[in-house]
Amino acid sequence: MAPLSNSYGEKHEKGILINLHLTNKDIARFMSTSRESVNRMVNELKKKNIIEIENGLIIIQNRDYHVKLRYIWHIIK
Repeated sequence: MAPLSNSYGEKHEKGILINLHLTNKDIARFMSTSRESVNRMVNELKKKNIIEIENGLIIIQNRDYHVKLRYIWHIIK
């Protein structure tokens, strides 16, 4: 989700809003993985209160998690 938040992320009262309507299938294509894997990942992140889905948009609620994602993305890029 780091590349998405870097490109489409906007400050939001709850965290970082990825201002792009995406289905799990879209995310799976972007990450080169299966839709089922994305479903599991999204559900796990929601359970841990790292992300929230609001009006079909993803909000990264945990700022520390967002910073780690950006750092990791820049290393592997």
